[in-house]
Amino acid sequence: MTLEKTWVGIDVSKDSLDGYLLPQGTTFQVPNNEAGIQELIAQFQSTPPHLVVVESTGGLERTLVGKLHQAAIPVAIAPNITRDQGNLLRFRHSQHCGCGEGSGTTQPTIQPHEHVITWL
Repeated sequence: MTLEKTWVGIDVSKDSLDGYLLPQGTTFQVPNNEAGIQELIAQFQSTPPHLVVVESTGGLERTLVGKLHQAAIPVAIAPNITRDQGNLLRFRHSQHCGCGEGSGTTQPTIQPHEHVITWL
């Protein structure tokens, strides 16, 4: 049995980290502080995602990205594409990866894209 890869999109704001998981379709919200970031890292270490895509928000994402990188969790930074809670990965997934509704797959294909600016 092959397990599907988990992909995570995180919308970063001053007060919270709002996320969306694919293919599960679930959302989460944690405070954008040390405790919230450690909660995410613990979850991601117990159930490792294939990739975490973090919205670039003028520096508010730096602590999260640094901590994920230190924890050896694959992370990419993308510019602010959408403000809707965790929609970053859904947007990338359905609009640019060829795996939206009706395509028969729930796994994004990693490919170079002008919106992904940093891979760690």
